[in-house]
Amino acid sequence: MKAPITRREFMRTSLAGTGLTLAVFITCFGYKISKAGEVKSGPLNPFSPDVWIQITSDNIVTIVVNKSNMGQGVYTSLPMIAADELDADWNQIRFTPAPAGEKYIDPVWGMQLTGGSTSVRHMFEPLGKAGATAREMLVTAAAQTWGVPLDQCVAHKGAVREKTNGRSLTYGQLVEKASTLPVPENPPLKKESRYTLIGQPLARLDIPYKVDASAVFGIDASVPGMVYADIARAPVYGAHVVSYDKDAAEALPGVHKVVPISSGIAVTADSITAAWEGKRALKVTWSKGSNPDLNNDTLERQLVEFLGKPGKTAKQEGN
Repeated sequence: MKAPITRREFMRTSLAGTGLTLAVFITCFGYKISKAGEVKSGPLNPFSPDVWIQITSDNIVTIVVNKSNMGQGVYTSLPMIAADELDADWNQIRFTPAPAGEKYIDPVWGMQLTGGSTSVRHMFEPLGKAGATAREMLVTAAAQTWGVPLDQCVAHKGAVREKTNGRSLTYGQLVEKASTLPVPENPPLKKESRYTLIGQPLARLDIPYKVDASAVFGIDASVPGMVYADIARAPVYGAHVVSYDKDAAEALPGVHKVVPISSGIAVTADSITAAWEGKRALKVTWSKGSNPDLNNDTLERQLVEFLGKPGKTAKQEGN
């Protein structure tokens, strides 16, 4: 029986069999992957009124997401906020993870951090403002192009239309002109009743990349001279290392070194597979620990017991 192959190995093999060539571009907006036939020469005239949105002349709108995707869908929910205010065509929306940098911080926490079910709450205002800013600049660009009053132009699904005669220009056609305009400080935001994307059951933007194996995860990162590490950690709270077999781990092919650290024993290696094998070879013996019975089952049992007891006042103010 042949050894199983990973999904990525299968995808690489399948794509190679079809003669498909992919080109990967690295820009300030992250990775862009295109088929060889889609690669175009020359710039796409990007319009980027702030750090959260980029619109190119091919009508593609890219939203920068400064939150980690932990299965909660931020690669879709956060772009929805900006796209709705932008009056964009959802089919033209893309996303890219934000790199590390001061300009991508969470404005509430003052740092790049994901947690506490706060991604949408903390980013709703800045992303909404970004979308509204871009929309106002694109509408202004259209009005100036046609020489008509601003109130005669309306944005809808990735284009600006003139109310009088119905002529229209796509966002891609307007980006060059919009890039020359001053950035408004306080653009008008939509009322909730005018939302067209927020609250709708839209397809998640990251699914195609996960299906075709082009999604880039932390484990895909690679730099020259990089080694991998896996850590043997205590199985219970407060446990410390009693013994481990350093020689057995370091004798395995690909393993570099076994290094004791504050949270356990680290095994460094040429590959993640070798690091995993090295950790298994350690055969660590742990002490009993300070709270060996603390686990999901005991916590659930305690919480259920508390439901039948009187509550306690945590804080009281006023009458």
